[in-house]
Amino acid sequence: MDRSFRLTILVTTAIAHSAMAQCPGNVIEMADDAVNGADLAQVLSRWGPCTDCAMDLNGDGQVNGPDVAIVLSNWGPCAAGLDSIEPTTGSYLGGTTVYLYGERFLTTSAVRFGGVPAASWDVLSQSTILAVTPQGVAGPAMVTVTTAAGDVVLKNGFTFEPALVQTVSPAIVSVLGGSTITVFGQHLNEATGIRVGGIACSGFVKVSASELRAVVPPSSPATVAVEVEHPGGALVLPSALTYGHGSVPSWATLLEVDPDPLVVTSAVLRDAMRDTGLAWRVRDAGTQVEMLLVPPGTFVMGCSTGDSNCNASESPAHQVTITSPFYLARRELTQDQWVAVMGYNPSDFGGWLYPGSGNRPVEKLTWDMAHEFMSATGMRLPTEAEWEMACRAGTTTPTYLSGVQIGQMAWMGSNNGSPSSATWGTKLVGQLLPNALGFHDMLGNVWEWCQDRGGSYASGPQTNPVGPSTGYTRMLRGGNWFNIQPIVRCSARFDAAPSETDLIGVGIRPAR
Repeated sequence: MDRSFRLTILVTTAIAHSAMAQCPGNVIEMADDAVNGADLAQVLSRWGPCTDCAMDLNGDGQVNGPDVAIVLSNWGPCAAGLDSIEPTTGSYLGGTTVYLYGERFLTTSAVRFGGVPAASWDVLSQSTILAVTPQGVAGPAMVTVTTAAGDVVLKNGFTFEPALVQTVSPAIVSVLGGSTITVFGQHLNEATGIRVGGIACSGFVKVSASELRAVVPPSSPATVAVEVEHPGGALVLPSALTYGHGSVPSWATLLEVDPDPLVVTSAVLRDAMRDTGLAWRVRDAGTQVEMLLVPPGTFVMGCSTGDSNCNASESPAHQVTITSPFYLARRELTQDQWVAVMGYNPSDFGGWLYPGSGNRPVEKLTWDMAHEFMSATGMRLPTEAEWEMACRAGTTTPTYLSGVQIGQMAWMGSNNGSPSSATWGTKLVGQLLPNALGFHDMLGNVWEWCQDRGGSYASGPQTNPVGPSTGYTRMLRGGNWFNIQPIVRCSARFDAAPSETDLIGVGIRPAR
């Protein structure tokens, strides 16, 4: 009986009795995840004295029958191994891309999650499979890879996460409806709508798998549930949204009805805002400028008690009453907001040399330029009295955050670097601490034009003062990015010609 015939009998017998190959590392290099004819051919091609010891499987210096016996005893597909998966969690709706890591994946014929076939899979290499999860039942699931040698599993290897609704913002809206609410959660891909108090919202938008938006309908005052419509069943946040009284001006869109207690920390100020019947936070529809409500009230205007940095123009300190609420821009008008209306940018700190310059305050404005912007938008400049009442926000100290370093609330000379440094100049609006009404940069960054003509204060209490009826100059308040601290105060005043073009660091904060 010749050698080839004997080998044929041996191979046939081995295959008939083989199950799963153990594939020990000392057999041969198995490039196809199986011990088979290709591997036997490697041994036979090197038959004889050991010239290529990779095929000398038993180390006797010969490639011969005992080496063939080792191959035949391990005949068949090699057992795979499944070690890990990344990521380990994803939506119960499926669609999560995962990587499976292990060994001997080349003969893979199926990948399953909790017994359900993967939406798709691809063997990237002998040790890596790329798969997309199917829809599953919320909770842990077994991951199974089927190869020619059988199944390998990771028990509880992947967790299907349920769809959840977590928060709603804002939490208070007007009874008039029309507010846009944002619902945050997870795995909301298949949401089809939002209902509040059982009534469908309009304008439903899926921003992402974790964020939905819609416009609420009108309602009577009440606290209601927010319900996300979903194929798997309604996702409900009970008592998540409150309808409150707070009308929205015709020129605005609503952002928040009720003042946020994390911003307006004074209960007295919050009550004063509610008493106006107006919404706290709105957006000017024409310019998209965010504006905050300033309630009416009485304050002492002018030099703060004990402030040694005051000059004569800040005296006499006098009582002022503002009888009507008004809105004021939360931040200084930005370059982008100016350009959107006016079509040009006068700012020194604009353009590609200044990163984020669109969100820096527009500056190098004359009063006449500011007036043109207000005429084009229907907005207005605040009076000096309105500006100072909004700046002080119920305080009586030289700056509006008593006990806080001024550099934490205002950009000015001492925290702005030197003229030769990259930090010199205006800064992005709204970065520093706001005052008790929520306004940013009332002090520092840029001076802000007011409506009033320049002049001395009248003595005695005043109601809704608008400044002198005659005069050439116009008033500026707040200080700017290169001023020294004695200038950056709530009561500090400066006046300039309305057409003066040499003013540096002068901007605006619109009012309504």
